[in-house]
Amino acid sequence: MAQELIVSTADLAATIQGYVEKAEDLLGQAERAEITNAELAGNGADFLKITKGTAKRLDEWRKGLVDPYNQRIKLVNAQVKTVRTVLEKATKIVNGKVLDYQLAAQKAQEEERQRLEAEAAEAALEAAVEAEESGDPAVADQILELAGDAVTEPARAPTARGELTGASTSVRKTWTGRVDNLKHVCKAIADGHLPESLIKEISQSELNRLAREYGAQSDAEEIAQYGVVYFQKAGLSTR
Repeated sequence: MAQELIVSTADLAATIQGYVEKAEDLLGQAERAEITNAELAGNGADFLKITKGTAKRLDEWRKGLVDPYNQRIKLVNAQVKTVRTVLEKATKIVNGKVLDYQLAAQKAQEEERQRLEAEAAEAALEAAVEAEESGDPAVADQILELAGDAVTEPARAPTARGELTGASTSVRKTWTGRVDNLKHVCKAIADGHLPESLIKEISQSELNRLAREYGAQSDAEEIAQYGVVYFQKAGLSTR
């Protein structure tokens, strides 16, 4: 049965010290061991089973201490996640609505700016035509030149300010990217057009699965395919 109270510092130190002494003794034996014949190899197998059993007992002791707390941590995290999910949903909804309003307001302001700019340009053109017809082409040219220089800044989305908390929101646009065609991306990386750092991690478990799949179909010791090498790695199985 798992412990429900944390072990005292004294008991923890005493238990760990026992395992430390046992582990150091086994390490010394391992360093002195010489495997030169079948009998010694058999002794080695016994040794491996002992070390494996010691590690298992150590882990069982550890789990007996931490499992009750891990279960409570999982419970707390699950309950907090439930609340956080609702908060995130509410945040997303209002965030979208405020953003839609501010973008729409920006669009309306930009349309109004363009309308006023067009009216000013039209008025300047009419004034220039009138000056030209009055026999003053220099004034007409000056009017058109001034009108061409009078370029106003594009409208910006207004800042939304709350009276209750003093919070404010403003539209911020940032560049981001997404993969549209994985094959094209991989080829671009291979050709040097995109950095290799774009690929964060290769799945080792998937490589091992493919290795087992291809290995079962071949008698070769090593299989190279599409830039990947599949091979058998020797290891000991102790039971």
